[in-house]
Amino acid sequence: MLRLSKERTAALAGSVFEILLRHPKGMRENALLKELERLLTCRGSWNGANEPLKFAVPLEDAAYIATSGPVKAGWLTRQDGTWTVTENGLQAYTRYPDPQQLLARSGMVSPKA
Repeated sequence: MLRLSKERTAALAGSVFEILLRHPKGMRENALLKELERLLTCRGSWNGANEPLKFAVPLEDAAYIATSGPVKAGWLTRQDGTWTVTENGLQAYTRYPDPQQLLARSGMVSPKA
């Protein structure tokens, strides 16, 4: 089973929100993944996770894992290959700007998360 550290998972989720919030109409999955890879490469680490940037885990798989809680909470949608932040997701991101706190809250909002 694929496992990611809490820090890396939170960093990925936060980065996905960060990217999607710049694209209010959503982004196609391939474009999102390219932008995510570019962003992570520019940072040299996954958003301060203190782990070297390695893509041993396929980025697509890692992004799905990292965003499963926010998707189940209704904060992100993945529909027909397009990812978007919902209105509730924008409110959550504004209220919980720390990615680890955002992920923890997504688990509280949805028992499925």
